[in-house]
Amino acid sequence: MVPDSQGFVVALVIGKQERATDRAVSRTHRLTTVGVILKLHADIDDAVEQQDRVLSDLDRALDPAQKFRFPRGYQFPEFQSMEPAPVQPGTGWTGVVVAYSSHIPIHPAAG
Repeated sequence: MVPDSQGFVVALVIGKQERATDRAVSRTHRLTTVGVILKLHADIDDAVEQQDRVLSDLDRALDPAQKFRFPRGYQFPEFQSMEPAPVQPGTGWTGVVVAYSSHIPIHPAAG
């Protein structure tokens, strides 16, 4: 997790791996779901605005139109869903989990 002086935390977690849904890579790749967790202190005056700014940054970073390219064989991550982060009531946190999926090689090529 990456804490920020602004009062929020960003974490990246692998959600699950499944059989590839693209038949062309069904024997060489796995469909991998990754979650980006964003938690903010609920008592921050502009928590919703900060959350929106971070999510906008994430959208821009994972826009397929970016010039950034993943290594050969890795599919560019695709947005799947966004939902509230599982936080305990009364802990003073709020947040969201954004899920992306990508077909990634089972055995990455040695570089």
